[in-house]
Amino acid sequence: MKDFVKVVKTRKSIRSFSDKRIDNKLLFKILELATFAPTSCNQQLWNFIIIEEPSIKDKLINIAASNTMIGKSPVLIVMTYDSWNYKEAIQAASMATNNILLASNYYGVGSIAINSFGSEKKVKKILNIPENQTICCFILLGYPDERSKNAQLVPRKPVDQLIHWNKFVKRNLVNYNYNPEDWSLMQLIDHQKYYSRKTYLGKEMDLYHNYEKDLIRNIIKRHANGKILDILTYDGSYLSEFPENSSIVCLDLCKETSDYSKESISLNKLKSNFSFEIYDKNKISPNHFDNVTMFFKAERLSNKLLNEFSHLSYDLLNENGKLIFVYRRNSFLFSLYYKTIKILFGNDIRKTGIYSFFGPYKPLKSKRLINILRKNNYNNIKEFRYFLIPPFYENLLQMYLQYKKSDGSSYLHRTKRENYLTRLMSKIIKKQGIRRSRFGSVSVVIASK
Repeated sequence: MKDFVKVVKTRKSIRSFSDKRIDNKLLFKILELATFAPTSCNQQLWNFIIIEEPSIKDKLINIAASNTMIGKSPVLIVMTYDSWNYKEAIQAASMATNNILLASNYYGVGSIAINSFGSEKKVKKILNIPENQTICCFILLGYPDERSKNAQLVPRKPVDQLIHWNKFVKRNLVNYNYNPEDWSLMQLIDHQKYYSRKTYLGKEMDLYHNYEKDLIRNIIKRHANGKILDILTYDGSYLSEFPENSSIVCLDLCKETSDYSKESISLNKLKSNFSFEIYDKNKISPNHFDNVTMFFKAERLSNKLLNEFSHLSYDLLNENGKLIFVYRRNSFLFSLYYKTIKILFGNDIRKTGIYSFFGPYKPLKSKRLINILRKNNYNNIKEFRYFLIPPFYENLLQMYLQYKKSDGSSYLHRTKRENYLTRLMSKIIKKQGIRRSRFGSVSVVIASK
């Protein structure tokens, strides 16, 4: 018999599955263990809807805007509970859900519980669920594929940081507001270490438009060569834009985010010579570089960190080496979007899900960055601006359509949707192309040592 502690500590969320089918007898064993979870007054008012039919999953995705992962799982369990008392429903469902997750791990079955099931009203209609039922969560079950089997366990916070004796004690609490100036380096590291590992390694975590990636590719082609230090590589989503067989050092804040970069390189089978370092201002790399790059990260850093990285870059660059920053600036249209989401959803990056994976976000004033570079002795500083209309608006429109279709329950996990507005937006962005504009939304700053 497996040790209980081992079953608990080795459970992990599985997001990719093999084609192997779960036998119904095993499925019933897992659900039977769910029924041994406690409920208020022993009411046991759960219902488990088992869905294996692909056409039903397609309806949930396309009509209710459910998470697209459900289409890839062999078994979907929709858990409901009598909604006469909402607190009781959530309490009982949570305990039963945990039993399912642990039982699945015990029997070698992969599982994940998700709350991004889209519009509850539409899900109920598709599955014929009565109004007196609360949909508590979706649970995906299946045997893990090789990628999931080899996925590392996510780090856990030390328990002594979470315990409060007799009353709540304020510590260095987690930060979730947009302003980088309010984030300490340790808060940023902790956020990336724990929160950013909510998905599988190698997945592109940030949101870039293809034209923004094309811009990076063009900038690299024209200005980057030789040995390159890339600062805050993070998810490795643009590493494929570097020329093949170049030498690149990826610098990240902690091992956990560096793992994303490594896996991205592996998944995309990139051929350059990559190495990896963790940032420590007291331990400067002995290497020197022809170029230092930072792509779409400067707008996420405080003045203090921007200064630290600028100073570090200057020390590590060869004579006549170039520092290259690409970032979204506070143009009128981009700032309008930024201010609007803060008004609508408040100053919490998790409520939109747009920038929450890396941490804080605020469109950057070019003058602020250029002044920091000058203080660190850079010269021949040039700025080029692109995209009067932010290409990101096309991504934003897709997120809005997901938000609307899911009745406000999610923004991501979407299938691309098309209508007159999306086609018009795509046409405008395409016609604009990668064109310089004095009032552009994306800036490229290049400075020489």
